[in-house]
Amino acid sequence: MKPDQATIERVQQAIEKARQAGETAAEQFRQSARCDIHGRVIGPCGYAFIETNPVNTPVTGALLKLGIVRPKRGAPNYHVMLQFSFCTQSIDMDEEAAKAAARVLTEELGQKFSVRSCLD
Repeated sequence: MKPDQATIERVQQAIEKARQAGETAAEQFRQSARCDIHGRVIGPCGYAFIETNPVNTPVTGALLKLGIVRPKRGAPNYHVMLQFSFCTQSIDMDEEAAKAAARVLTEELGQKFSVRSCLD
């Protein structure tokens, strides 16, 4: 479904809010977690990502047009390519950021966004 300009702008604003929420959640987690002498979180390695699966919606159309999602191979889901400023191998920290961002996207856009994670 082709999105209109208002939907594209709404999605852009929601993405920025989600990014900020993820950054805040990650930093709050890092401050309370056990860290090494360099400030890196100690714990299991892995990553988390956000996905959504409604294919034919104006929101998904806007995400595609903006280059923020990509189709997941072999599944009817889309990965949300949300770039945070932090770089971590901590699955726990990454999950906290992804959960906060997915919550904001769901609330702001009225479409379900969920989190999946994978250990390295």
